Amino acid sequence: MPGEWIVNGFDITDYAPPPHGQIVVRIAEYIERHLLDPCAANITKYIQFRAPDSPLTGEMFLASCENHNLRSEGLNLLMALIQQDSMYGTKGEGADLHNPGNVGDDDAGHTRDYGTWQNGVDAVAEWMNQHRSA
Repeated sequence: MPGEWIVNGFDITDYAPPPHGQIVVRIAEYIERHLLDPCAANITKYIQFRAPDSPLTGEMFLASCENHNLRSEGLNLLMALIQQDSMYGTKGEGADLHNPGNVGDDDAGHTRDYGTWQNGVDAVAEWMNQHRSA
């Protein structure tokens, strides 16, 4: 059902159906409570705490937010989606395909490689930009 999971002004219903959406919401809330100063260094520090081998950086997330007009309300959700989908590019198919959000992957086995980690983070940010709630 559209609109089941509205988080910070973004409809993630199609991206994260239950129970995936519930987990993403909890992660986003945790990030919001604990990442009080979302500068690049602190974002990277949080990512490295969760996934020490992650190739992702705070600079990548901030650049994606800026390039896709997500502003601060989208940062926590962007981070939560990527944490849940690939633990910041360290687990699952996303780790092998520069696709930390599994954007374009499906249950039929189709996968997508974005070529760079920045492009992979951008793919999630672009998806979010296209799914703002009304």
